[in-house]
Amino acid sequence: MSEKPSKPKRPRGDRTPEADLERRIRDVTKQIIRGNPISDIVEDCCSRFKVCEHTAQNYIAEAKERFKAQWQKDAAAQAEIYKQRYEAIALAAMAEKKFGEATSALNSAAKLQGLFVDRVEAKVDVEDGVSKLLREIRATRPEIVHLTTQALPSPETR
Repeated sequence: MSEKPSKPKRPRGDRTPEADLERRIRDVTKQIIRGNPISDIVEDCCSRFKVCEHTAQNYIAEAKERFKAQWQKDAAAQAEIYKQRYEAIALAAMAEKKFGEATSALNSAAKLQGLFVDRVEAKVDVEDGVSKLLREIRATRPEIVHLTTQALPSPETR
């Protein structure tokens, strides 16, 4: 059974300087963006920075978290810019009495904010609904079963 060569242990409390840590996390972020496999990033961190696999995984987790936070900030800013553009288009279209274009622009702005439901479809099967109702009546009120089974008189004979 072969053992891995042990790395020299740093004394607890001997931390990586903040500037080096930032540089490492930035480097890991670049590797993630390039699409490098996580296993390759871990291996690279272990060899270049002389850290254990656990620390490399921590760098990756921090890089992902920072990237996600930055992306959300950027996405919110872009959504606000587009919302303002759509509102300006809607105002210009309203001034020219192009109501279809104005509605379309306002709908697009609403979609950016998650306020617009594109279309809701509901299909109602009346035949099925009546059948269910009759079954329920037969189950709960057996005394009126004979009324539901009799044929109704035609409108001419009434």
